[in-house]
Amino acid sequence: MECVLVGIDGSEDSRAALRWAAAMSAALQLPLRAMWAWDYPTDAIPSVGRLHLPEPHRADELVEGQLRHLLTDVLGEDGDEVSVEVGRGPGAAALLRAAEEGPSMLVVGSRGLGGFKGLLLGSVSRQLCEHAQGPVTVVRGTEPVDPVRLDTIVVGIDGSPEANHALTFAAELATKVNAELVVANAAWPGTVVHPPNVEPHVDLDARRQLVEQWCA
Repeated sequence: MECVLVGIDGSEDSRAALRWAAAMSAALQLPLRAMWAWDYPTDAIPSVGRLHLPEPHRADELVEGQLRHLLTDVLGEDGDEVSVEVGRGPGAAALLRAAEEGPSMLVVGSRGLGGFKGLLLGSVSRQLCEHAQGPVTVVRGTEPVDPVRLDTIVVGIDGSPEANHALTFAAELATKVNAELVVANAAWPGTVVHPPNVEPHVDLDARRQLVEQWCA
């Protein structure tokens, strides 16, 4: 199913991801789909009395209500056009299952409610980057940006089939959102031991020609 799928957990990072996903879905002319996953707590030990947890169907209803409220709060009336889905289980696992249907892009915030401030990636975003079969966008920062847009897309390539796939995706995305595409390749001299006072050398002209061949 071609769409932009965004993972929500109520955190400020996920709200930023929602704003970004909504802008991209409009730019790509694709429907927006939002998912909020829940799981029964396994590490909560009540000190007094019995812990009453809602039945699964009731929990689904409560989470869907929270999701609908958040969509309206962040997107206003446009939130009514977003399809919603409630997932069960850990957030990363639920999103990976949903992503098996083939969304055009999976979007999450860099850290969720369980994330630690200062980390580049939270556990959910890291797992999605490592295991998702399709493109994943991790939105950093929580400050609203208006308008949300892509001005520059940087893609790293090395001639591998995976890099070629990334280059194709980046080129198509840049065309659709009218962004500048920058193709990058990192090179280093290698492991050859050089004599003292000899500067290791990389033939940048040859490397540039190689990158141009890959792009062609």
